Amino acid sequence: MPALCCLALVGCAMLTDLDGEDQLDCAKFEATAPGWLVRSCVMRVSCTPYVETLKIGQCIGKTAPKASAYDRCTSKANSCPDIEACSGYGLASAPQCVGQPDGWHCEGDRAVRCGFGDPYVVDCAFHGSICKLYGGAATNGAWPCAIPASQACQLKGTGYCDGDQAVYCDASGQRWGFDCAKSQQRCVAADGESFCSNYTEACEPAKNGRCDGDKIATCTTAGLGLIHDCDTASGRCEYGSCVPAGCKQIPFQSKCTEKCLDATRMQVCVFWNSLGSGQPLTVDCKDHGMERCEMRDDPDSSRDFAVCR
Repeated sequence: MPALCCLALVGCAMLTDLDGEDQLDCAKFEATAPGWLVRSCVMRVSCTPYVETLKIGQCIGKTAPKASAYDRCTSKANSCPDIEACSGYGLASAPQCVGQPDGWHCEGDRAVRCGFGDPYVVDCAFHGSICKLYGGAATNGAWPCAIPASQACQLKGTGYCDGDQAVYCDASGQRWGFDCAKSQQRCVAADGESFCSNYTEACEPAKNGRCDGDKIATCTTAGLGLIHDCDTASGRCEYGSCVPAGCKQIPFQSKCTEKCLDATRMQVCVFWNSLGSGQPLTVDCKDHGMERCEMRDDPDSSRDFAVCR
């Protein structure tokens, strides 16, 4: 990979000559990103009820800011209610679980889950459904949003798409699920499950993973995907990947560690792709209206990650 140009924030004298090339270890220098992007990613990761492999640093450098309807909505987020307004999911307040059993309960058409980690809310009405308990309240994983019974089942015991609706039909014929169109997504069915996909932007499959200026497309054979502008996060497109400006990636080596620096400040690692070196970025939760930094476990790796609460 050719050496990238020096930026004003990193003097050329700081570059070291390795094997005839000017290189700069990304992990040694603070990343830069627009304030709105950092803020929206803090909200997008910290306000979600789920433990995601998507971390704040990944959201900044690796995702597709403004590439999908969800990205465009969350790019404006300034609070957790803003994230819930985009997704229909949110963290529940502690009083909502006082005196409630473990599992789900309904507050109108808002479903609240208590007793299994962070309490959270699913706005069934947002998803075109009604709140209804599946198999009783004391359950961890069952979906609490039912599609109105006036609509008949097509297949029982499996997930499928009914137009824009992601549907699961139980043995009694009750339809559970949500309307993907409500969040400007599309329904996809695979391996007996149905889910909503952000892959809605028209693209050319032949250009999947190729740079077009500083843009790169993730494109399915159906001609739908995400078009990511690397420049959004102050990067550039090179060899089919977004890379940081001003330093060179070091494959399979990451010296950046996510951690809480103190009660409110964290160090996140801006990852640009799976082979890149993470760039440290300091985030203060107080700057985003939150009280503290907390560490979370990533179930898909051995790496912990930081969130604001």
